Amino acid sequence: MVTLYTPGHHEVTDTLIMYGIIETIKFYDPFSKVSVTPLGERFIIQTNLDKHEILNAFEYYAKESWLSKNLVYLGNLPQTLRIYMLQRGNENRQLNNIIESFKFLTDLKSIKQQLIKQLRKYPTLLDKFLYFNDNHKNIIYKGKLIELCGKRSRSSAYPLIVANLPIAPFGGTMQQVGSYYLCKLCIALAWTGLFYFSGRIISRNDNIQYTYIHIFKPESTIDANTLIMLKNIAQINFFRRNPFRKMGKDIVLPSVVIPLLLLTFGETSGAILNRNWKSIIYVFTGEKKGIGWRTALRSIKTFQANTLMSFVERAKIYSNNFVRLINNLSKDEDGINALSTLSEALIYQDINELYAAFRQINRILSNNKKQTKLLDKGIIKAAFEILT
Repeated sequence: MVTLYTPGHHEVTDTLIMYGIIETIKFYDPFSKVSVTPLGERFIIQTNLDKHEILNAFEYYAKESWLSKNLVYLGNLPQTLRIYMLQRGNENRQLNNIIESFKFLTDLKSIKQQLIKQLRKYPTLLDKFLYFNDNHKNIIYKGKLIELCGKRSRSSAYPLIVANLPIAPFGGTMQQVGSYYLCKLCIALAWTGLFYFSGRIISRNDNIQYTYIHIFKPESTIDANTLIMLKNIAQINFFRRNPFRKMGKDIVLPSVVIPLLLLTFGETSGAILNRNWKSIIYVFTGEKKGIGWRTALRSIKTFQANTLMSFVERAKIYSNNFVRLINNLSKDEDGINALSTLSEALIYQDINELYAAFRQINRILSNNKKQTKLLDKGIIKAAFEILT
């Protein structure tokens, strides 16, 4: 049994890297045994593959996966993927960073030889780089702590590259803290995790674009086969056209409503409900300034997700109207506000807030006779079963 440790860059980045590792290992060997245990903002990953097989898995994924083939061999992404994956304003630069990191993975054995040459100076460098050592980010040399990955300068024993906002929301230059550099292995795995395991919503208003990114973080030990199910939620939403529009303009969404919307329109499974989950939602904006765009992080928020997930699963079982209800309410500000109240009631298990949410929804539905029956007994039953 081999143990890998995510680096400890940030809760968002480590969660994406963890998912990237899982996707890579399972793509290489679908029958491999892999478990994930959260440790603060980091993860411990255990697998029955040996170190040599894990190195092969990284390289195989970079050469054979659909995502990597588009990046490495075609040098591009379909336009839909560019819009949803990349922050507005420097798409080409970000895309080049992603391509460079995946090309790096295709020849990982050569990189290994380069690192081996430095082992006399840094004896644990190779294990650190491949996450087999619990301190990927730093090394002590002659009594001094030397940063290897996750720093504000590019000099390192590792090959580094800029980490862009979608995978490192804490590292933007708008906060005047300088570019944030990660090693190319972290970059490639984080982008893989983002592509396959995050839900994304884009909202455009005049000269500003909001990008909402949501990821589920496991809060207890979990088998990788269960984690893989989360792709069904993320990928279905990835290809949905943004429905949140009014008068030809996109609606700005409260963060708390994002998990409910993504769970509703995605595929949910009772199999994931026997574990504890956290929702991580981060929002950044691209604002047009002259001929260019200026991007900035707006918020990072977290919520416990189990009650919300249980509600959505039961509501889909008890009611044929649930998806239609959420879809109709999501088309204007009043409906979005009602859904926000409903989400808060379920997340924080506040029954008084739940009554308030249903009153709001009833008032909105009463304006249209065709919609009055959408809030049916099955949906109400699902909510009260969760909170009582």
